[in-house]
Amino acid sequence: MRSLYHGAHLGLSEKLPETALSQGADIVIQSTHKTLPSFTQSSMIHIKGNRININKLTNMLRITESSSPSYLLMASLDIAVDIYEKNGFDLMDKLLSNINEFKSELYKLKNIKVDESKDYTKIFLNTKKLGITGHELENILRENYNIQVELSNYYGVLLIATIGNTKDEFLKLKDVLFEIDKIYKKEDHLKSVSYPIKLPKKILSPREAFYMDKKNVKIENSIGKISGEYIIPYPPGVSLVSPGEEITKEVIEYIIECKSKGMNVNGVKDSELRFIQVIDID
Repeated sequence: MRSLYHGAHLGLSEKLPETALSQGADIVIQSTHKTLPSFTQSSMIHIKGNRININKLTNMLRITESSSPSYLLMASLDIAVDIYEKNGFDLMDKLLSNINEFKSELYKLKNIKVDESKDYTKIFLNTKKLGITGHELENILRENYNIQVELSNYYGVLLIATIGNTKDEFLKLKDVLFEIDKIYKKEDHLKSVSYPIKLPKKILSPREAFYMDKKNVKIENSIGKISGEYIIPYPPGVSLVSPGEEITKEVIEYIIECKSKGMNVNGVKDSELRFIQVIDID
């Protein structure tokens, strides 16, 4: 089974990476709404071959899914499939052509750099030389130019282009980026921040941690204590510390630094990161 949340469009061109199904996957889950024209929250399960027990899968879905599905979402999936089959290949050819022209202009930027991807529809703009974080660039684009990116991290922003984007939109974004490249340049390059790579020490099982009493402590006083909640910087959306694991100095310094630069930290109740819940087993 493969999760292909951002890959519903890959079958529309040989210039894009191969789909999971074409590479032998038996079952693929796609977030259709991310790269094809269906409503937000709509997705599909694709099955290939005879290795998947359809009846068993259907029973599992009945247990977990709502008995009152949204017909708006389902109708939007039908429309997306219709567009995919009738016009998708032509629309993708036009999109890739627009992307190539767009990127050829971006290479002329002095401070914003384009990081290459095998999936040409995903364009990552690196802001390290510009001297601002990706979170700052995301806010500038949204607040000053009414342009919303897919996501930002410390080092840049990710743009996801789809068959719904027009040539005029690429031209507008190009002009905006050239303006930002000039007026928002900082004297110094963005300094590097090291992502914590050491696995946290497990003190309690997730079940034990879930049922134990918790208390709030100031985040700077949480080092060496047992976490009572998740610490999940987004992106990438991977838990640095989970309930029952020991909180390290490396993790606290990292999330405080990145939070000050605009990163979202999920999992903790205090979104301002002043306090964190811990478990006292003494």
